[in-house]
Amino acid sequence: MAQLVHEHPEVEAALRDGKPVVALESAVITAGLPKEPHELTAELGWSDWDDSQAVNLELARCAEQTVRSHSAIPATIAMIDGTLHVGVTSEQLERLATDPAAGKVSLSNLASASAQGMTAGTTVAATLEASFLTEYGNIRTFATGGIGGVHRNWTHLPDISADLRAIGRTSDMCIVCAGAKSLLDIPATLEALESLGVPVVGFQSRYFPQFYERGTHELACVVD
Repeated sequence: MAQLVHEHPEVEAALRDGKPVVALESAVITAGLPKEPHELTAELGWSDWDDSQAVNLELARCAEQTVRSHSAIPATIAMIDGTLHVGVTSEQLERLATDPAAGKVSLSNLASASAQGMTAGTTVAATLEASFLTEYGNIRTFATGGIGGVHRNWTHLPDISADLRAIGRTSDMCIVCAGAKSLLDIPATLEALESLGVPVVGFQSRYFPQFYERGTHELACVVD
């Protein structure tokens, strides 16, 4: 039987010693980004970006490097052969990015995926769950792209991401993100977050962002 959770030694040591750790989700690696190269160095001015690498792998590497550059330890969370890994090796990161069979898991299929020995990226909800299964205290900071939320036409088909309930349960976790995905019903998503008691704070922005679009819905709380 697969081990339920495995902590990378660096992450385990950091949590034990009270050093800052930032959790990173991995569904974006296996299911959210292109698996081929794209020239972004000139377009975005990212000097550390390697245009010869696949976008999903290079972004995963850059995300970890960005965390390290701010004196914290990155903990990319993913399922490898049925085991939830809190922190992965460079080889495992590359496997997630290149394995065509690697999908994604959320809370609803976490147990079945583990039983089947799957390798997959974890959604926001599954990543948050894994962040609270560590031995030496929970990870308190989590960074992702856009969270899931309430889908459009939800009154006819109540398609609501498990991310919202998971976020509502983790009141002592700071989630840093680019808002919610733009294809969602943003007003309904904000109402759901409020109902769940989740404070939404804008960083240097008065508006709730929509992943890769500027938002139009004003926030009550903003920090500079």
